[in-house]
Amino acid sequence: MVTFQKGQLVQVYRNDLMNTLSTERKLLPTWSGPFRILEQLLNAYKLEELDGTPKPGEFSARRLRLFTPREGTDLARQQRELEVKLATERGGIGDTLGNTEATYEVSFEESPEIGEESGGDEDEPEGDPETVSISIADRVVGRRGRRQEEGGGWNR
Repeated sequence: MVTFQKGQLVQVYRNDLMNTLSTERKLLPTWSGPFRILEQLLNAYKLEELDGTPKPGEFSARRLRLFTPREGTDLARQQRELEVKLATERGGIGDTLGNTEATYEVSFEESPEIGEESGGDEDEPEGDPETVSISIADRVVGRRGRRQEEGGGWNR
């Protein structure tokens, strides 16, 4: 899940261009200019223009991506000033200063380590992972060799 902080710059994907047969879609950009995050509503966001005018509607997080302004531009300077202001309002200047990255929350299911029992697979060999991978490779090579020695197999 991608989450954005209030005040971050984002771009909006224009999916209306993908649902038309007009040749105009080949020339128009599919990502809009930068907007600021105004408010988060579950998995949707309210946006505002750079001048502070609210943009009508709600935008799904799937249609948003982080926008990083080029260093040395007025927009980059304004964004740094805004981030410092928002950081002091939140109470921790070190937490968000210069952090323009979106946060990604990823969850992984725990899987058993190599060599541990996974709950019922009795055919798995135990021991060192390097030894296990070699023995599996040896078994595969051995099977192929047997088929070829038996004089049949795939090429009859």
